[in-house]
Amino acid sequence: MGIGLKRGMVELSEHEPEWINLATEAIERLWRIFESIAKDIQHIGSTAILSIKAKPIIDIAVAVDEFTQIKALIPAMEKEGFVVDYGIRDSDWHGFIVYSDSTRSVDTYHIHIVKYNSAKWQGFLRFRDYMNTNPHVAQKYEACKIKSIEKSKNDNGRSAYTDNKNDFIARILKDSLE
Repeated sequence: MGIGLKRGMVELSEHEPEWINLATEAIERLWRIFESIAKDIQHIGSTAILSIKAKPIIDIAVAVDEFTQIKALIPAMEKEGFVVDYGIRDSDWHGFIVYSDSTRSVDTYHIHIVKYNSAKWQGFLRFRDYMNTNPHVAQKYEACKIKSIEKSKNDNGRSAYTDNKNDFIARILKDSLE
């Protein structure tokens, strides 16, 4: 099936080993763009969890010390096909960039730019690693995702889907610290 999902849609696909290769290739491209500005770049999200269904969109987190240098990288990102649709949020934790198909209507990659060693960065890695080392919990997460799709059908699409999973994710992040 590959990757990509029409913007705003929520569908889950069986895990595909190809997602790991696609993430690795994207990470290599991001290292070329970010160079020393990036402290680390990791494949995160459900496509990085090996035993569950996921939206076929590759999530990658780029850890940086400061957001101030990111705006200067936007032309290089766009040259590589990354579309800065959502811009860099002027907060202390998160910028968001989309890589999409040529029509800009199908999202293929979501790039999260976060502060290195922030709670958000640690949470991304801890959640992924906990799910991969606890497949029985990952299966519960998959069930939560399926239920979230059902609950969000009449709501606001992808936003409602994400909101419906928040309590489960918060509980897993707490459990992963114990």
